[in-house]
Amino acid sequence: MYNNLFVILIYLSFVIDFLIIPIPSEASTKSLIESNQPKGLSRVSLMAIFLLNLLFYLYPLLSSVFQLISQATPIASSRWVYLGAIITFLGRVFSIVGGVVLRKKTGNVVSNSIFKWSRNPIALGMHMTLLGLIVFTGHWFLLVGLAFCIWNIHSKIKIEEQHLISKFGIQYIDYMHKTPRYL
Repeated sequence: MYNNLFVILIYLSFVIDFLIIPIPSEASTKSLIESNQPKGLSRVSLMAIFLLNLLFYLYPLLSSVFQLISQATPIASSRWVYLGAIITFLGRVFSIVGGVVLRKKTGNVVSNSIFKWSRNPIALGMHMTLLGLIVFTGHWFLLVGLAFCIWNIHSKIKIEEQHLISKFGIQYIDYMHKTPRYL
């Protein structure tokens, strides 16, 4: 029961990301649909990719709610549960700290705090959170979905980087050379 409540609380923490400190992005699905970028992908394709990613991201939550309602037992053994909980918690910390720091930006390249170690701590944190939830719940088949989600977000990050290069020029290029994309 506590395992399922942990998963549900992690998903509730996403309220911080999406409602309290949302970060606008030129590479969000909504922005890409409105701007008809990237070339070659239709609006239907972008929405299909988004919905598939959403399904993979929400599966641990739906599974935990189902287990709570049906009183089913979690699949993962205790050592995996602890490892998954740690990875999940660290992922949420990366995402939340990255979001808070980015929200305070002053119109310059953000290279302080967690952005010293990663140009994309929010995405890294989201992927760590999902990986942690996969380990925590023992739904190993979701690793395929995680790979798809990472590819999707990586593609959007590359679009975002081009936007940031055009916006900040050499300042962002220097930052790219000093700081890894993820870790």
